[in-house]
Amino acid sequence: LARKREDIPWKRYICVHLVGFIVCVTILVVTVELKFKEGGWVTLMITSVLLGVCLLIRKHYRLVKKGIRTLDEIFMDLPTGDRAVNTESPNPSDMTAILLVNSYSGFGLHTFLSIFRSFPHVYKNFIFLSVGEIDSGSFKGADEIAALKNSVEEVLKKYTDLARRLGFAAGYRMAIGTDVVETATQLCESTAGEFPHSTVFAGKLVFLKERMVYRLLHNETAFAIQRRLQWAGVAMMILPIRVML
Repeated sequence: LARKREDIPWKRYICVHLVGFIVCVTILVVTVELKFKEGGWVTLMITSVLLGVCLLIRKHYRLVKKGIRTLDEIFMDLPTGDRAVNTESPNPSDMTAILLVNSYSGFGLHTFLSIFRSFPHVYKNFIFLSVGEIDSGSFKGADEIAALKNSVEEVLKKYTDLARRLGFAAGYRMAIGTDVVETATQLCESTAGEFPHSTVFAGKLVFLKERMVYRLLHNETAFAIQRRLQWAGVAMMILPIRVML
């Protein structure tokens, strides 16, 4: 929202966008009308196919967003019971779960709780990691870096507070970079060096019917990080987050 207020209001340039739209449509109509028998039909067919593909992709993303929103409704108001808040610092000698998170959402909370379900009473420490990605195409200076750091840290503090209220020793680490995979890998390696008895965890969306196109439409960052960490000798596990489509 803050970024939207800082940007130039789009309504000022609506006329320019309308003119561009009209020009493009006019060119398409004229091309099809004058050159239909000479190959104009090919332009019309390609344009229609591309439009159909774009509509299908948008429909898919909307369904996925709806599924993730369901996770938010389930996990955002997570009860913590009457347990005492654990204010101790994580002990490097204890088993530690290092969890990569992006935002404070049902997706991240589902991944966090999956560790309890899959490995009950194994991990005593939880260290949350997050990387703030700098968009080099829209970078606007030091103020934007500071705002990004504050945003990432706020998310990590929420996860840390939740883990402590559940009775675990918890902490967080963060980094800022232009390459998420490279920066996250370095952050995981340094944190794993700090906590030798640790496992890195991340979540990934999985679907009832996996299709090849889903790999193109959805982020494969977790697998890219896992490959690099495995080469570095750091254990990492990717936990499935099911989305029903």
